[in-house]
Amino acid sequence: MQDLASAPRADRLRAVVTEAARSWRAARDGGLPAQPSLYCALERSDCGLLAPAFDSVMRLCERCLDRSMCVGCPLARASDETLIGDLVADPAQAQALFACEADHPSPLSQAFICALRSTRIMLEETLAG
Repeated sequence: MQDLASAPRADRLRAVVTEAARSWRAARDGGLPAQPSLYCALERSDCGLLAPAFDSVMRLCERCLDRSMCVGCPLARASDETLIGDLVADPAQAQALFACEADHPSPLSQAFICALRSTRIMLEETLAG
């Protein structure tokens, strides 16, 4: 991962999320536990302790999508990486994903939005260091 210390905060946040998503997907595809891989990837940005939070976000995202996330396109960020980065950067955007549930939100969508918000708060605090 590049040195993110001088990057704008939103760029740093999205870079960490992208790294987390790619690491998580690689571990899951390889049949490995995700959290140790996440820890190693996130620790490069001093965010290793957020591995459980990112594990929850990724798992809940896949449950909401009802499919595996697609990550790691060598030419550009995959749409799922962009989606997760955007949602962690601004969890309020998740409300639009579940607009059809506005009157009766499902427990799954509520858990996902809560995980996004808490991960955002912890990531902001960690990056502000």
